[in-house]
Amino acid sequence: MATRTHTVTMSGDFAGNYEGAALNLKIYGTTSLGRVRAKKSASGYFAFNIDTAASQIDKFIPAESVIVDFNAATVLQNMAGSAVSDGDTINFWNNDAADNEATAPSGDEPEWMSSGDNITNSPTVDFLTNGGDERFVLGTAPSFASGEEFSIAIVVDNGNTNANRPFLGSDVGAGANASIYGNGSNRNMKVQDESGNSFESTSGGGDNFKNKDIHVMVRNSSDRVSCYRRGEEIISGESLTGTFSPSIIGNARESSSWGGQKANITRVIVADEEWSDASRENVEAWLAWEYDLQNGSNSYLPSSHVGYRSDPRTSKAPAFSSDIDLSALSADTWSSYFAPTGAPGTPWDVDGPIAIYPTKDYKAGTITIELEFEV
Repeated sequence: MATRTHTVTMSGDFAGNYEGAALNLKIYGTTSLGRVRAKKSASGYFAFNIDTAASQIDKFIPAESVIVDFNAATVLQNMAGSAVSDGDTINFWNNDAADNEATAPSGDEPEWMSSGDNITNSPTVDFLTNGGDERFVLGTAPSFASGEEFSIAIVVDNGNTNANRPFLGSDVGAGANASIYGNGSNRNMKVQDESGNSFESTSGGGDNFKNKDIHVMVRNSSDRVSCYRRGEEIISGESLTGTFSPSIIGNARESSSWGGQKANITRVIVADEEWSDASRENVEAWLAWEYDLQNGSNSYLPSSHVGYRSDPRTSKAPAFSSDIDLSALSADTWSSYFAPTGAPGTPWDVDGPIAIYPTKDYKAGTITIELEFEV
């Protein structure tokens, strides 16, 4: 049978698994994918797979305009530069959305856990164990001045029970740090900007930071902020006119101790736009199902929520039983050929759209993928 080779390229620098981020190809007519090989233009981590299911939209988190995505599941290395394993101390957290990683100051490194205390289907970053000032600091902090929209989502594995639990913040001097944290012994959600403007919620009797929480905060162009916990609004339209620069995960102030993080964090996402109610619910729903918090019978999300007992994710249909991983290859070196899942020599029938999607990506330059079809 005759073959035809198609070569495609994609960025290997934070390609990201967001809605629309996969490289989508449209096949007109019916053909068969016989084998695939790939290379990268620079050293770095990269792995991918290929999906042939018809619907591409809901396979990836539907977050829009993401500039920061710290995902415990994609932490790549420990302090020794080796592949991370359970209990390792880590000083580097790769940003899956942009070239802006986070590092931990010497002596204040958190630990990586292969499974969370409460969100057990995913790794988490442990800011609890050492009880000090463990934190990660972004290389370049996103900064949102008055009138600039932003949205933040945080997935909490273990909220602990300590008072004053900072989750995300910045350090511009004592009393002027932008932050999101659980305030006081009741752990009400408190938000403060770099001008010292602040507000907090007493909704639901306080204790807004608990285990297995999804928190979302959005600010619109009129500097009005709303906050949500597990899909329910706990702060509505409060004014926050000062600059907000979320640059630190963990102990939210470098210049002075603030009692430590006292939490395990599974994911932190920052977007440079205001998510609409529909977009926010889609993000919350995807995260709730992805981390096994909402399912078909429980009530993690409110009954009016788009994700309540309805899984928004479309299952992937990977062509390869194991991801094609280029991480160990030198730059500009072709991988071996990979055949789709099935008996050797058995091609993979394609009729319609396919998506090439990253499963591991960090500074690998340009990825070149060669697909050989049987025609």
